[in-house]
Amino acid sequence: MIEIAIIWSLIKLLTLLSLGLIATIYVLRLRKIYLQKKHLRIERLIQKPLATLIVKLADHTTEEVSRDENFLKIKKLCKTNRSTEILIRQLMKSQNVLEYSSLGDINKVFLAFGLQEYGMKNIRHKSTTKKIKALKFMASMKCHRSVPYVTDLLNDNRSLLRSEALISFVSLAKDPLYFLEDRDVKLSLWDQIRIHRHLIKLDPAKIPDFGEWLNHPQISVVQFCLKMILEFKQFRADKQLKALLANTKNAGIQMMVLNIIIKLQLVDLENEVLLIVRNTKNSRLLRMAIAVLGEIGSKARTRLMLGEFVFHPNSKISQAARRSLTTIKLNESRLKRLIA
Repeated sequence: MIEIAIIWSLIKLLTLLSLGLIATIYVLRLRKIYLQKKHLRIERLIQKPLATLIVKLADHTTEEVSRDENFLKIKKLCKTNRSTEILIRQLMKSQNVLEYSSLGDINKVFLAFGLQEYGMKNIRHKSTTKKIKALKFMASMKCHRSVPYVTDLLNDNRSLLRSEALISFVSLAKDPLYFLEDRDVKLSLWDQIRIHRHLIKLDPAKIPDFGEWLNHPQISVVQFCLKMILEFKQFRADKQLKALLANTKNAGIQMMVLNIIIKLQLVDLENEVLLIVRNTKNSRLLRMAIAVLGEIGSKARTRLMLGEFVFHPNSKISQAARRSLTTIKLNESRLKRLIA
């Protein structure tokens, strides 16, 4: 009987715990629905006065904006961190959607609400999520005052945070590649893609000289700079490319340089390509170097060296040599016709 009583007590206890758990889940669900509706309501109430502030107050100072009735209406709605984040999200949407040059006007609203201080405070927050959101927002608002705080995160142990800090730094710093002064910095493929997305939006006159970083000890940085030299057709990097070919033994890097030489027609690097043909034991690299000589080769010793590979035991190399000799002859005949 005692055992039965104990079992019934356990059943009652488990039943009560189950009911309590179900009730807790239900209450939390109701709370979540309530907060979602509340936030959607705040978002709807913010949209119209915010658009008015951005569009109609273009010629007003930040102080005048802060006295506007639309500003006061939004200020009343945004008393919590969550509602402030809703305002931030709306500002970022406005910047991306509006077709006119409104960044200056958005910045007036940004400053009037004290969001500059709010963003810098969150960059220093312990939460990784808050840091990342703040980095995106400050970069979006072009808040250059946040650069020192962003710089502190460039070597953070958290890869996602470090990547976001890197993109923010590129967006905000006067010299977007200054972070490469750090000889230990590495660039993931995703970092390279995001930096490239930012760079293509810059005024061509502000594009950095990527040749300066070809002596960086990190392979990922050198690879990125080579891609950008080709992307932005930086012919002025020929001297740095020449030095890189003279100093590197990395076949992948050498092939990237060869690709740049052939795409940009850097004929002044013919001697460096000849050295690769003479010294490399990598058959793939050799074939590529022979092909490049076919496009840019003009010296007699280039033809002599290519002739040595016409009967190479590797059929692919011998075919590449024949094609290059044929291309050189065709280029010379075209040049003679043009001169004539």
